[in-house]
Amino acid sequence: MMKGYIEVWTLDKGRMKRIRRQSMHSFLKQWVQIIRVCFGLTTDTATKDITGLVTSVSAESNPLQLYGAAGNANRGIVVGTGVDAVVINDYKLQTQIMHGSASGQLSYYVEVLGGLSVVGTTAKFENRRQFENLSGATITINESGLYIYNAKVGRYFCIVRDLFSPGIDVTASQIIEVRYTFKATVT
Repeated sequence: MMKGYIEVWTLDKGRMKRIRRQSMHSFLKQWVQIIRVCFGLTTDTATKDITGLVTSVSAESNPLQLYGAAGNANRGIVVGTGVDAVVINDYKLQTQIMHGSASGQLSYYVEVLGGLSVVGTTAKFENRRQFENLSGATITINESGLYIYNAKVGRYFCIVRDLFSPGIDVTASQIIEVRYTFKATVT
């Protein structure tokens, strides 16, 4: 079983400080569909991209890309203001915060994918991204997720959606960092 956790960090006086850590447990149905396709076992014709368009994903349509470039709010770690409960058929964040400096927007920085660490029977890697609030007003983050890009079909897919309760206030000019750590353990 794949498990992991989410951390949110803030830049405070030049130093990163962790303000939240919680289990990551909301892999969506699409995660299973897309991983199944990655193993080359099938084509899945019922996968929805982040716009809700039903798209066929096949083994030939990989590789999948998680990396989010600076300014790209369609791939990698994304954040939002939605508060609705996570359900297995979710295919996007409820209310994604878009990249920018206007009201209600955050600046999306480049995604950083850590190396694989294997210690004993546990393998893990970390994926992290910083966001800066240049809007001039506080923005509350209530949800985060992972969007991947399928280069063959040219579509983006949400594979993870998690909620923060309570939400995380990001004040004007504040930088926060969201980290997803994926961990697999052999027992």
